[in-house]
Amino acid sequence: MDQQQLSELIFAIGHGRDASYADVASLVLLTFDYLLTLSLEIKYVWFSRWSIIKVLYFVMRYVPFFTMACVVLLDIPGRSPEACKKLMETCCYGVLIAVFAAEAILTLRIWAIYLRNCKMAVLLLVVYFGMTISLFVVLPQLLTSVKFVGLPFVNGPTCFLVAADKRFVIFWFMLAAYDAFQCALLASKAFGAFKHGGSSRLISLVYREGILYYLCIMAMSVVCMILALTSPLVYLHLTTEPTHIIHTSLTARVVLHTRQVTEQCEDASDITIENHLPTSKIIFAHGLKEM
Repeated sequence: MDQQQLSELIFAIGHGRDASYADVASLVLLTFDYLLTLSLEIKYVWFSRWSIIKVLYFVMRYVPFFTMACVVLLDIPGRSPEACKKLMETCCYGVLIAVFAAEAILTLRIWAIYLRNCKMAVLLLVVYFGMTISLFVVLPQLLTSVKFVGLPFVNGPTCFLVAADKRFVIFWFMLAAYDAFQCALLASKAFGAFKHGGSSRLISLVYREGILYYLCIMAMSVVCMILALTSPLVYLHLTTEPTHIIHTSLTARVVLHTRQVTEQCEDASDITIENHLPTSKIIFAHGLKEM
């Protein structure tokens, strides 16, 4: 082995170690947030009636544990390059499923805020399924570019990423674009609500915190795109795990906090929205209770 090859090997080992630290940090973040919100989850989700929101919530909340298990296995010595690639593929599909479950919940939430308007339902369905189907079609093509090599370390990592298509950033680009679309819809509704005097605690939670949530997720997606395009290949999954965990954790908190605040409202008269019609208030409150 010449000096250049030795330098490249040391460089790859160092970056692989950094990526492993990031994986452990992501797992700790996921577990910590889960334990913090477990009591609310038991109260507001576990014993609630079964619905599409409940199913999506469980998918969004527990699939990340499965994807993190795959990531941890990637860091354990003794994996062949073929096994590493299989784990990577499984992890990528797990991330897509968890994130799209979270986005489905947020999409249904937007629909509830728009009082379950039929035209809005069609628009949201077209955009959501357009994004979802496109990414599930593109992902297998991108995964064919992923290549691992194994290094003969006895007690060290053996999965080293040596090739991958940079077009993986399309996932974060489309996610940021879809979140921007939802944020614009929410901001438009928030403007009308606050313009007509909406000031209850539930209104504040739905609109103000909702917009901040979207801004946070969009920022994370942009950071992921930048790092994926400029960082070494071994860092490809470094940003993916923290971002999808933050995405799903924040969505879980949106669901739990909305149900908590809705329960604390004495009745629907505490909710003020733009048209001030009693029936609209009831629909709005009932829709958010199901979130």
